[in-house]
Amino acid sequence: MAGSQTTWSVVAGALIGASASVLTNILQAWRETRKTAVERKREIRRRVLGERISTAEIVEIIRESSGRRVFGHRRRIDLGGANLADVDLRHQNLSHAILFRATLTRADLIGVNLHGADLSKALLIEADLEGAVMTQAMFDEADLTHADLTDATATDSSMIGTDFSKVVAPRARFENCQLRGATFAGADLSRANLSHAIAENTMFSGALLIDADLSHIRIAHADCTLANFTRTNLSGADVTDVDFTDAILLGATVSDEQLATARLLKGATMPDGRRHL
Repeated sequence: MAGSQTTWSVVAGALIGASASVLTNILQAWRETRKTAVERKREIRRRVLGERISTAEIVEIIRESSGRRVFGHRRRIDLGGANLADVDLRHQNLSHAILFRATLTRADLIGVNLHGADLSKALLIEADLEGAVMTQAMFDEADLTHADLTDATATDSSMIGTDFSKVVAPRARFENCQLRGATFAGADLSRANLSHAIAENTMFSGALLIDADLSHIRIAHADCTLANFTRTNLSGADVTDVDFTDAILLGATVSDEQLATARLLKGATMPDGRRHL
């Protein structure tokens, strides 16, 4: 009987020792894997902040961040200051991402989801944002010169001091946006919707706003010289102190009372077709 107990004790001890060894090996392997992943992430992050990196590496960061939850919420993707020039991020989910001061020059962002993202002071020169979702996002002081915003939706976003010079944005939606001090010089905003936007001191010089909806927009003190407002809906818009010099207002929905508050109308084509002297 004593011999049996001794045998079982030896067996049990051996099993416990083997189990401990297996668990130790598993734990060590997990630590090595995690260490490798962390080092890999640090390496990518280092390159993100300095060099251009491949689309695949950026997608890896997005996928890794998307799978993590903090208190039940999706972890924010942090690519602040990243050099993402020329990357292909079509239809990627970058909602609530941090892209502060990121470089996205010539990036392919067709159909990308940027809802709630922070792109303040980002460079998006010549970026393709066709059909992008940019709602409730921050683009303050970002540079979107020559970008393509065709059919993009940017409602309820903050775009204070943003440079939209020469953008192509037909049918883009900017309803309820904060656009104070933004620049749309030479931009194509045909059939775009800027209704209820706050756009005081904004520059629309030379912009195309044909058939656009600017109802109830606040563009007091704006520069609208040489802009084309043909058939534009300006009903209820605040045009106080606006410079409409040489602008085209042919067929625009705007009252004489509204235009009386403008600063300059010299050379402008009025809604009825006559030229203002």
